[in-house]
Amino acid sequence: MQIFSQFYWLCRNTLKGLWGFARRRPVLAFALYGGGAALFFILRAQYQPLVLEVRKYFPLIVLGVIMLWVVVEKFRSSRWRGKAATLLAVAVLGAIGYSVRLEPYRYVMLYVRYRTLSIVTLDQLPVTGYERIQPLHSVRVNAREAMAETESASNPDFVRIGGEYRWTMAIEPSYRFLKLTDHVRELFSIPATTPSPNFFGQNRKKVEFDVGENLILGRRSAACAIKSFGILRYFSYEPADVKYLLDDNGEWVQVITLIRWRGWIFPWPEFGGVHVIKQGRATMWGAVKRAFFGAGEWIAPEDI
Repeated sequence: MQIFSQFYWLCRNTLKGLWGFARRRPVLAFALYGGGAALFFILRAQYQPLVLEVRKYFPLIVLGVIMLWVVVEKFRSSRWRGKAATLLAVAVLGAIGYSVRLEPYRYVMLYVRYRTLSIVTLDQLPVTGYERIQPLHSVRVNAREAMAETESASNPDFVRIGGEYRWTMAIEPSYRFLKLTDHVRELFSIPATTPSPNFFGQNRKKVEFDVGENLILGRRSAACAIKSFGILRYFSYEPADVKYLLDDNGEWVQVITLIRWRGWIFPWPEFGGVHVIKQGRATMWGAVKRAFFGAGEWIAPEDI
């Protein structure tokens, strides 16, 4: 139990030192602590994937900490042997985790989910009524050739628009500086049944999105979705992909598919609804609001 006692005193002395600094220099401490807290809050979308990984593999992390504690306690009598055993244990656990890459644990996750499903045997394979003519890679290459040097296309998505199926993809800035300052002004909407896709004229739609799939920092669509999560959804949901669709009013919107991780011992993935981001011009107040609270609204699975 000595390791827990040492951790307790480390936290206690750290907090005591921070409080002592705040009493001696209150203005400077308020600026530093307030700025640090605001920066931590604004950047929460950047480290949310790490938080989600800890949540998904929490049992393995606990098991590893217990094994490490056992090794340290066993060799604590000798300072040199204790440090050597600790380093060896960390190296062995890291090598094992890297070699198997957690695949057995992931397999058990999905198997637990599979056992909860109602399996229905099909008499014949389903046949789709809508087939795309051009393959995805061909659409991506043709879209790249139809754009200027400062433009780049997001990944094509095969979606249903009304009664037909189309390829949709956003036209985004290609340079890093423009990804920080510019926004999404156009997108492609190509009929999927045409043998020769046309990337000009009426197939280029005018839009006004101040966030995008491949924009950077707080202007990335996935980051805006994460920042809008509450406490519970922050530890259980993750954005998967971004699609461009027409809503019931005929306006183009970004639709982000969400994955929900349920359970703690062997968590499994399931559909977590979608996050919808509407069009809007970039404003100073919108940028501040987006930086702290994200953008868009969540639609639960039962509402779809």
